[in-house]
Amino acid sequence: DLESLTDGNFSLRKKQIPFDVFEIGGQLQTVVFDNNSETDVTFGNSGAGLAQVLPIIAGIRGMSGLEFMEDEEHETARKPPKGHFAGTLFIEQPELHLHPRMQTNLVDFLLENTGTNGASVFRGEMPTVICETHSESFLLRVQKRIRDGDYPPSKVAFYFVDRLPGSNSSYIDRMEINDDGYFSRAWPLSFSELRNRER
Repeated sequence: DLESLTDGNFSLRKKQIPFDVFEIGGQLQTVVFDNNSETDVTFGNSGAGLAQVLPIIAGIRGMSGLEFMEDEEHETARKPPKGHFAGTLFIEQPELHLHPRMQTNLVDFLLENTGTNGASVFRGEMPTVICETHSESFLLRVQKRIRDGDYPPSKVAFYFVDRLPGSNSSYIDRMEINDDGYFSRAWPLSFSELRNRER
């Protein structure tokens, strides 16, 4: 999953800690592997974005209940046990520290692993994700996947939170989206105004 999100630049691998390391020698350690330089990279040196995306991957995979079996040739997934309830994962601003391309890759990962391919969200086979974001890249990629027919609009909801003019209160507005991936009415003023100013 990490390799897919980073366009093949990074992956995870297990590495044995040398036996001469006090108390933990001989144990396995998971490290980030830079596929370009073919070197191990610590999580601290791989960038904040990479470190923050790993818990999202782990959360989605853990909640889905899928078991991955690996043989010499490929990796296969087994279905979750009957009656498995995946639950809901809340993610706050996953776009932070991520390149826009990696942001869109993350959207694809979330869409592919949250009730698509015939799985039912209501039966709980795959997790539901509630994602709070300020990233236009996130929204545009979801719109594109709906427009291309890769994801049904019935399985996604957009809510926009804005401040009521002249007050200290906020309101929540659901932005309806059609089968063509377009909102049924104009973007909220604070978004469209910015976009128009930057053209």
